[in-house]
Amino acid sequence: MFQIMTFIFTLLVFLVIEVIIVLFSFSPESQFFGAFWGAFFAFFFIVIAQIFKIYYLRLKNNYNAIVELQQELVRFIHAIESNSREIEGILSGFDSDKKQFTLYFFQPRKIEIDKSILLKITKLCFVQDTLNLFLELESLNHIINATKELNDALRESYKVGSPIPAELISSRKTRLSKTLEILSKQLEKVYVLIAKARVLAKKNEARYWLKFDNKVNYSEEEKNLFEIEREKIDKEIKTFKDRKNKD
Repeated sequence: MFQIMTFIFTLLVFLVIEVIIVLFSFSPESQFFGAFWGAFFAFFFIVIAQIFKIYYLRLKNNYNAIVELQQELVRFIHAIESNSREIEGILSGFDSDKKQFTLYFFQPRKIEIDKSILLKITKLCFVQDTLNLFLELESLNHIINATKELNDALRESYKVGSPIPAELISSRKTRLSKTLEILSKQLEKVYVLIAKARVLAKKNEARYWLKFDNKVNYSEEEKNLFEIEREKIDKEIKTFKDRKNKD
C-alpha cells in the first residue's frame, strides 16, 4: 500500500515539475522562478508522502501489535488451564486420601509476560485494560509459586515421616480452592480481553494516527461489539470441545 502511494506522489512531483518548467522557460528570470517552484512542489509532495508513510506505519504497527497480543493471550490461557488441572489433581487427593496430596508433585507453568508490546498499541483505554491484566497475572505467578513451595514442603515432610496436623491439611485445601477460583476469574478476564482485541483489530480506526486515543471508557458501540465477540468465543470453545470429544 505504501509503495503504491509513494509511486503516485513521485509521479505527481515529476508532472508538476514538468508543467512548471514548460510554463516558465521563456526567460532567465522565469527559468529561475520555474526551478524554484519546481523544487518547492517537489519538497511539498515529499513531505505529504512522509505523512502518509507515518499514517500507514502507525496503523500497521497498531494492528500487528493487537494480533501479536492475541497470540500472547492464547498462551496465557494454556498456562492458566494447565495450572488449574494441576491444582484440581491435588484437590482430588483430599477426597480419597488425605496423604495423597502431599505426594503429588506440583509443577506449575509460569505465565511469561512481555509489556513492550503495549508501546505499539494506540488505544489507551485498551492499553490500560491490558496492563491491568498483566499486573494481575504477575501476582498470580507469585500465588502459584507460593502454592508450589507449600506443596513441596508438605510433600517433603510426609516423605521423611514428619506428622502433618489435620488443621494444616484443611488450611491447604482451602488455599488451593481459592487459588483455583482466582485462576478461573483470570481466565475469564483473558477471554474478555481477547474479545476486545478482536474488535479493535477489525476496526483499526484511522483516527488513531493523529493522536493517542486517551478516552477513559469505550464507546457504547464498542461495548456492544465486545459482548458479541465474547459470545462468539464461547461458541468457538464449545465447538472445539465437541469435536475433541468426537475424536
